[in-house]
Amino acid sequence: NMNNSTMNVSGNLTIGPGGTNGGTFNGNTGTVNIQGNFVLNAGGAGPATNLSAGTGTFNFNGTGVQSISNGTAITFFNLTDSNVTQPLTLNNSLAVNGTINVNGANAILSPVAAAVISGTGTLTGTGTARASRIAATPDFLSQYTITNKTFTNLTIDYNGAGTQTVNNAPAYSKLRISGSGTKTLQGNTVITSNLDIIAGATFASGNNNFALGGNWTNGGTFTPGTGTVTFQGASGIQTLTGNTTFFNLTLNNAGATTNFSNTTTT
Repeated sequence: NMNNSTMNVSGNLTIGPGGTNGGTFNGNTGTVNIQGNFVLNAGGAGPATNLSAGTGTFNFNGTGVQSISNGTAITFFNLTDSNVTQPLTLNNSLAVNGTINVNGANAILSPVAAAVISGTGTLTGTGTARASRIAATPDFLSQYTITNKTFTNLTIDYNGAGTQTVNNAPAYSKLRISGSGTKTLQGNTVITSNLDIIAGATFASGNNNFALGGNWTNGGTFTPGTGTVTFQGASGIQTLTGNTTFFNLTLNNAGATTNFSNTTTT
């Protein structure tokens, strides 16, 4: 029973059955800081192994590789990824009813392709949330079914090892295209900040339009279709990096400057 206390775990936290009885962990209003991995093993009876998160917070604040693995259903209240050195890997599906906070510019939340993040909570933060789903409906919204999503300062990274659909809503702040296969826009969309296409990745707009408020970085391949890319930054400089072929390119950024730098733009 955590009550209102703080637990600091410098290694792994494992919850599982002992003998015939399952282990029960009650989070209550406490905070658990974990520098290693979290494992919830199924098993036991009277009661079965169970995590009751209460209204507490599980904060993953290590500097090495970290993961969450669960052999039975798990629902967190607040789940915070504060590891700014290595991704936090979600090996199984889980739910969050409070907040998933990707806390830090270099923090990365990285579910495996089969994992689904559900619950009634909110996905938010200043780091990166990866979308790796490539089966069934291979897109972000099918992997993150959690009710609320706040993208204001969050980077969404389509990094699946195969073809994916880039959802057109809600509007992105920062969009990153990585992984293999082609990532194709679902429909007309808005990116309020930067677009980064990573080396080896392919981003296809299809025949859809999208508007960009920040910088364009093309280290991979952009397939333009017959759509229009509109630069609409309100101020400052919008910079293009990497050689790119557009179909239609519209500069609708009267309050900003477009810097083509040393690129070849067709």
